[in-house]
Amino acid sequence: MKITLRTKVNGAILVTFLLIVILFNLIYVPFLQREFDRNLSEVYDYLKIIVEMENDVLVNEIFARHDRALRIHVEDMLKINKILTISLFKASGNLIISDGIKAETEDLKKSQQYQVRNGQYHYRVKWVDKDAICFLKELSLLDEKFGYIKIYFSIEHLNNQQSENRRIYFGLLLTILITMLIMLNIILSNTIIRPIHNLRDIMSSFKPDKQIKMLKLKREDEIGDLINTFNKMSQNLSDNYRDLSYSKEEIEKKNLELSNYQQHLKKLVDERTTKLDEANKRILLQEKLTWFGKMITGIAHELQNPLNFVNNFSEISIDLKKELMETIGEHNDLINEELLEEIKILLDQIENTLDKINLHGQRAGKIIQSMVLHSNEINTDYSHQDINDLLNTSLEFATLNLPPNEMMRKIQYIKKFDEKLPLINVIPRDFIHAIVNIINNSTYAVLEKGSRLQAEGFFDYQPKIIITSTYAGSIVQIVIEDNGTGIASQNLGKIKEPFFTTKPSGIGAGLGLTLANDIISNQHKGRIDLESKEGEFTKVVINIPVQEYHKNKAS
Repeated sequence: MKITLRTKVNGAILVTFLLIVILFNLIYVPFLQREFDRNLSEVYDYLKIIVEMENDVLVNEIFARHDRALRIHVEDMLKINKILTISLFKASGNLIISDGIKAETEDLKKSQQYQVRNGQYHYRVKWVDKDAICFLKELSLLDEKFGYIKIYFSIEHLNNQQSENRRIYFGLLLTILITMLIMLNIILSNTIIRPIHNLRDIMSSFKPDKQIKMLKLKREDEIGDLINTFNKMSQNLSDNYRDLSYSKEEIEKKNLELSNYQQHLKKLVDERTTKLDEANKRILLQEKLTWFGKMITGIAHELQNPLNFVNNFSEISIDLKKELMETIGEHNDLINEELLEEIKILLDQIENTLDKINLHGQRAGKIIQSMVLHSNEINTDYSHQDINDLLNTSLEFATLNLPPNEMMRKIQYIKKFDEKLPLINVIPRDFIHAIVNIINNSTYAVLEKGSRLQAEGFFDYQPKIIITSTYAGSIVQIVIEDNGTGIASQNLGKIKEPFFTTKPSGIGAGLGLTLANDIISNQHKGRIDLESKEGEFTKVVINIPVQEYHKNKAS
């Protein structure tokens, strides 16, 4: 199947447009979500104001147990636009009254009372086939709790507004695509395709023994050069055909030259084809990595919700155990001492188990956060971060998938953090990526040195990696030092160059320190320096000028 130049150009336009769409999605879709979240926040504030205005009246009616007055007051509140249902509960959680398009019949759950302990609690819900939010708040007076109020508020209008914004967005993209195709096809037809078609027609009808029809087109570009070259070539061929008679040897010589030229052209075509194939493979690999990152992010988000429940319910269970111990303490006279002691032992074991569940749940949560951080699409947003927290996360992520062999277990990771570091603006994902690359290099160096010494019969080597953070004036300094294999002096000047590596072939690509240097130098206006002695140590010093960086960010 013949593919025309116009088809190829249109294909390139479509690919470019897809890249523009992806870029727009990275910018505009999060903007729509932030706008939606801001509207939700305004709804929460609106409901909070309504409840605070009605708080005293509702508390007085609940305290006086005027159910009829409460019902009349609830009916008046239901007249407020978009309120679907209002329910009132006693301080114990028992339902007092519920009215609206769908009345509730169940009491307030203990878990919801616990969640609203800090004043208010809200979440999204489907209520009578409508998107709504459930707003739950304590009713209190003079710091004394009298009950709870639950309001179901419709947010259908917010969803409709978001859908309308998306329709406008995609309509705009479609208009841009159509305009690009029309304009570029017009330009392509007038500037390239039509002259090439004319040239093709003349070439197809070319006969050296007849009068040559010259193309008359004045252009100062490659097409003009091609036409001028063709005109000259045609004229020369015609003149030579009429004026010269070639001998057999001359013809063979010309044929040989033509064959060599064809082989040269074939070689050039093969080289360009190979480069295009490599580029396509890189693009395909990038798309697969992007898809894999999105999949990891989705899995991490799905794991986060049940993990939150595990952590929350473990904390609730610990509180319930303490309440049970207090209740048992109030009735000691009803339980013999031996049974009481066994109950206390069992409850202590339960509390220890719950503490371990909560501890490992928190650790799993950090691992999930690291997964999300390292699998998201490129994020160029700066934010104020605690460098020590980022160093801890980097160390945890760097050691997450290391093989649990004997030498790995001997590595000592020593942290010397300055607790008075200021918060600085960084891109968390990229900063952690840089630190992880450096820690991975240090880990490889100490493991390699340990393996060599063991092979020589020395087993007293203690691998160490020391991570230090300090703050002096306007500089935050991070030092990562190891007692591994070190770097030869002749390689120190080349260690930051792309694809340069001291590791064996197939183990290192030579990009880890290059990427780390690019992230620290270009994105964070910092500097990476190296000190090393072959066979003894390597020290990587990272300096980030905090004050200067803040000025650059502000400008």
